[in-house]
Amino acid sequence: MTAARIVSRLLLLLGVQLSAGFAITSDAWGQEASARFEEAVGLLNANRPTDASALLHETLATASGLALPAAVRAKAFTTLAMSEWAMYRRPSAEAALVSAIRTDARSFMAFGATWAKQIAGRFRGYPAFCRSRNAV
Repeated sequence: MTAARIVSRLLLLLGVQLSAGFAITSDAWGQEASARFEEAVGLLNANRPTDASALLHETLATASGLALPAAVRAKAFTTLAMSEWAMYRRPSAEAALVSAIRTDARSFMAFGATWAKQIAGRFRGYPAFCRSRNAV
């Protein structure tokens, strides 16, 4: 991480007014977090789950992550679950899934249902009802 990026994050976290009179608002935080979420999705699609997971953990644990709309946060948690699952971190993946569902279950269903069904169908450790066609 470069020094300029560290300073910009500190400014965002502190909500400091810049000399030009521009106040950094929670909307700006949300835009930064949305951009980082899109970057994480790209990393996951590029078969780099470790980088995606680290970026999502960092984003979701900051004030900018809290400024995201619930639907975007749910998608971020779902992407985090996908990343953790790809690295065989089952407890972390399950925790991220619970967070996604608690944040916005509809967004999780729209964004992660296909992935969850594929995983449930392949993983024999789940109860039989998880492998049915109607399960998530």
